[in-house]
Amino acid sequence: MKLNDNRVPVTAPLLVAAVLLLLGITEIILPQAVQQGNNIFLVIIVIQIIVFILPCILYYYSIGRKLTTPMFIKVIHPSHLIFVFFVILMFITGNMLIKFFMYYITDGSLAGDSGMLSQFALPEGENNGLYIFLTFALIPAICEELFFRGVILSEYRGYGSVNAIVISALCFAMVHFSYENFFVYFFAGIIFGFSAVVTRSIFTPIILHLINNALNLYVDGSFLKLMMQESGTFFVAFVLVVLFSVSLLIVLARTESIYCVYAEKPPTGDLPPSSKSNIIKVFFSPAFLVLLGIFIVITGLS
Repeated sequence: MKLNDNRVPVTAPLLVAAVLLLLGITEIILPQAVQQGNNIFLVIIVIQIIVFILPCILYYYSIGRKLTTPMFIKVIHPSHLIFVFFVILMFITGNMLIKFFMYYITDGSLAGDSGMLSQFALPEGENNGLYIFLTFALIPAICEELFFRGVILSEYRGYGSVNAIVISALCFAMVHFSYENFFVYFFAGIIFGFSAVVTRSIFTPIILHLINNALNLYVDGSFLKLMMQESGTFFVAFVLVVLFSVSLLIVLARTESIYCVYAEKPPTGDLPPSSKSNIIKVFFSPAFLVLLGIFIVITGLS
């Protein structure tokens, strides 16, 4: 794969635009499918596979590439485990800090993502908890990371790793169709992309995404509210800032160590170019502006 492929600013954002349109259609189809008595868990899983995985396969088939070539599909190296642990801590505390500040900006409401879980009355059953975990935590983490970090980020690396991380995070935030929670999703996308680039493994952002989904399912904003009520607002803010700062410093230190190893033994023979020289090409390409327009229209209508 050539990292300076000039096709990326056209095909990659249009691929995301196609996903946005598919998701918009599913918002109409899904309630009807549930009303007809279909298994809601199976329907949502199939939708996620069709919306995120099928376009990946068709995209790579159409441009004649192997699926495994640019997608970082390899296990996390044991030497990266310390980095992974602290990037998880950094992500959790950073996410809580964003929600903490939004709690005051929005006069007491916390940003969160219950997603489809809050839209339907779920069937009762002994395995309901397992189905909820698979449908709303595990499957989305796998499908969305394969698409955004496996395909979009990998394709945009031809225009610099920083550009690739930011553009994949923007696209990730767009598909959630939420202005009020946009920065929450964008922050998550930045951390997911950063972890994928540093560890050269798609499994790192999948783990982070899974943890994020699980927290949204089982903890959500009520935990942060309870902490502030029981321990005090200032104390909670102080603890979160300290934990985030410490984990950030350790993550940066481990990143420097990892890249020193990469400098001695480069993981690829074709390193990405500078991001600075490609900013205009990436963020102001006609295809990306079309994608942005589609997001604004769909989000405004929903």
